[in-house]
Amino acid sequence: MFDQEIYYKTAKGRAAIQNDDTLPRRLRSALLMVNGKTPWCELRPQLATVGDPDTIIFELGRRGLVESDHELPPMSLFPEFVGNGRAA
Repeated sequence: MFDQEIYYKTAKGRAAIQNDDTLPRRLRSALLMVNGKTPWCELRPQLATVGDPDTIIFELGRRGLVESDHELPPMSLFPEFVGNGRAA
């Protein structure tokens, strides 16, 4: 993760805040902290109040509740860089 990376709620994340009573309390609390403005270097200590920040942000992302402004496409979209690490 990049220190200046910004996480924001997806449409699914915004809906989960309103309607998802099955979301574990710590994930719901963490999701409420994600505001689409706070860089990772500031969000990380906030998330630490409810658990391991890296685990929490990974789980929120895995569930499709948050995304980052630094999300990268799969490397398969750049085959010239896969393999030997050099452009062909």
